[in-house]
Amino acid sequence: MRAGIPAAIGMQFRVKDANAILFSRAFYHALANGHSIEAALTEGRIAVALRGPRTVDGVTETDEQVKCDRDWGTPVLYWRAEGNSVLIPKSGGESSSAIATASPSLPPPPEAETTREAKPKRKDVLLSGTERVELVNILAKCKPFRGNDALRSFFEIDQLAPFTDGVEEASTSKERAAFLYGYLRNQSFKSKNALLIFIEALRDGEPESTGLREELQGWADKITTHLNS
Repeated sequence: MRAGIPAAIGMQFRVKDANAILFSRAFYHALANGHSIEAALTEGRIAVALRGPRTVDGVTETDEQVKCDRDWGTPVLYWRAEGNSVLIPKSGGESSSAIATASPSLPPPPEAETTREAKPKRKDVLLSGTERVELVNILAKCKPFRGNDALRSFFEIDQLAPFTDGVEEASTSKERAAFLYGYLRNQSFKSKNALLIFIEALRDGEPESTGLREELQGWADKITTHLNS
């Protein structure tokens, strides 16, 4: 900070290597998708907070051990710049030496030529911390989240194909769900929010016997109301 760097993320205490990697992936993923540095910090913390049990040397953590993991609260933002700014590259791939304001209106990942169209300004689905936890927990119960390959296969449908880049390798269903929420919430396809498209596709693919259809429909209604407010 003394050298003039506008912002830095630090850890207040030691953290597990796996949690540091999980935080970094979610943090930089959010920055790359146009979120502010504060929002990216929150996404990183949420990714760690929502992680599932890990297996190390053949021993799997208990749910209680996961709940007692407080690494999610360790990352902290040191900030000295005015406004809400991060360094972003100029068009053409050259690195910018100026400070540019991070904006959620950065363009989404490129779509296939057959689906390209003029897009309206995107609207972010910003849920409260409690709502995010509830949504991630429900998503993680759905069949496509049982494995990385299953989730990638689910994204082969036409409406979700432009967002396959958001399907990242993860060790647990909750981690997959947290990453996807952060990625899809401010993307769109044919003027429709990508998170809403995804939840509706999950709803339609779930057997009635699981009882998840009604819950997913409830979330689709809640997100629709949010987007129309």
